[in-house]
Amino acid sequence: MPTHLDLKGMIDVSSVHTRYEFTHEIEPLMATVHPEPCWIIEPIGCRIASTEGVSQMYQRMFPLIGAMANPEVVNTWFAEDGFIGEVRISKPSNDGTVHCSSQFAWCEFNGDLISGEGNYFDEGDVGYAAHALGEDFFRLPGVTVTPRDI
Repeated sequence: MPTHLDLKGMIDVSSVHTRYEFTHEIEPLMATVHPEPCWIIEPIGCRIASTEGVSQMYQRMFPLIGAMANPEVVNTWFAEDGFIGEVRISKPSNDGTVHCSSQFAWCEFNGDLISGEGNYFDEGDVGYAAHALGEDFFRLPGVTVTPRDI
């Protein structure tokens, strides 16, 4: 999708977006999202193509996002209209131990907004994420699931 943003502009928009993820402020977070979004959650095959779905995804994931330590950026690759990043995430388990995992995410821009985002979770984190979203999430308008073998 076309964007006029340069590398610094993409980083600035994604930094604002990320800040609101961690402060759990849904209105300014959604102000960074294009009105025709396409978010992907893998390896569960979930596609979110509605602003309602993206908003609900963030609101339901806020407790998980809040439980994470600041993600460590391992590497980032940039393209004309977005980037891919690998982050290492540490989060507490119910038994008090800390669980570490990797997550790959891509971010795509249209104009000056984020139009697409994809999160590729470690296999062990799929159940954790699906539980946080809840079964009814997958029935929201614009949310589809194509099950995958993992």
